[in-house]
Amino acid sequence: MEKKWLKQFEGKKAGSIKEEKDVDVVSGATISCQEIIRKVNALNVQSKK
Repeated sequence: MEKKWLKQFEGKKAGSIKEEKDVDVVSGATISCQEIIRKVNALNVQSKK
């Protein structure tokens, strides 16, 4: 992952991140952008338990 791409997550609230709206997606990535967004959003659900 490039640091520049990961910086898009800074200041975002987990659970509310939307692909293409909040974070640029990268096609052909080994780890899909959509999966990373799902995992980050899931952190919000887990932290509330």
